[in-house]
Amino acid sequence: MNRRKGIAVLGAIIVLVCCIAGYFYYRHTPTYTLHLIQESVQKHDWDTFSKHVDTKNLVGTSFDAIVKVSLEDETADDDLSAIAGNFIQMMKPGIVNALDQDIEQWVKTGNLDNENKQNNKTANSKQANSNDAARNIAKDVNVNKMTFKDVGTVTKHDDGTADVDINITDNQLQQDFTLTLRMRQLDDGTWQVMAITNLEDYLKKDKQAREEKLAEINKPLQEEIDKRIALQTPTGNVVSNDPWGFSSVLRVSATAVIDSDDKPISKVAGVIRIENGKGKASETKFEAPITTNNGNQSIVQDKKLNPFFKMDKSIIKHGLDGYQLKLQVQKIEFQDGSTLELKQSLDDK
Repeated sequence: MNRRKGIAVLGAIIVLVCCIAGYFYYRHTPTYTLHLIQESVQKHDWDTFSKHVDTKNLVGTSFDAIVKVSLEDETADDDLSAIAGNFIQMMKPGIVNALDQDIEQWVKTGNLDNENKQNNKTANSKQANSNDAARNIAKDVNVNKMTFKDVGTVTKHDDGTADVDINITDNQLQQDFTLTLRMRQLDDGTWQVMAITNLEDYLKKDKQAREEKLAEINKPLQEEIDKRIALQTPTGNVVSNDPWGFSSVLRVSATAVIDSDDKPISKVAGVIRIENGKGKASETKFEAPITTNNGNQSIVQDKKLNPFFKMDKSIIKHGLDGYQLKLQVQKIEFQDGSTLELKQSLDDK
């Protein structure tokens, strides 16, 4: 073998060794494990999936983040939220178990519907409630509207864990988000997904994006509604709701300016909204018949006040001082049976 051929062979060996070393290095990276997880779903390989995804911990930590964001709803009373939070935590084991079973069913079969229907038929009442709650959680997180885009930054830590950014696309919003997976290294060098560390932040961003998208869609619809019936600034007074004065209502009054000669209106519906200027609000739905096609009509609606809710208790004692009252028409029913209404969610057709 001449010198030139020897150098070529040596170079080929070095390249081969580098490739093998690189492959074994790649096998010990979180990215390779994510590939294994993806492949296990495609092959319905539950054993591989469950090895590399700690479903119990993932579901449990995700449940806590979802509940926390849900209870931060601006229209939820603080005291009621605390009670609801305690009740939900009591249901947590059942819900987590139901979600864990759903994940296993999905990986093994690729679907949920048929199995879920059978589960709900045969499960006891408590488990059936947990199954329903699990379905609602999956729906709230909009898992069916997400698609994987790519793997982003991988940050390894000294304790044998790593944070891996997963970029996803919400197809309904046509917007990209990043989920950060906390992973730990297993004895064989591969990794296991333990939790989504930024799920709470993601849920808030997703919720805001959906509200903004919905407002964008509803803007021309609201303008059309306001052309036909515009409400002037409402007023509200606390009045007794029974002869003994045990219960009270907020009587809301507003003048509606109606201009709908071309298409007579039979009824309108919407919400009474009270805001305290500190991020909290209270909403109540209302309906009112319309008796004129052109001109002014007074709309009077009562909002029940619950003395056990902080905002309502304050209004009972002090009236609307410090509060802002709004009345919004969200739906018009015409005499011919047709309707003009705002969409309540992005899923509305």
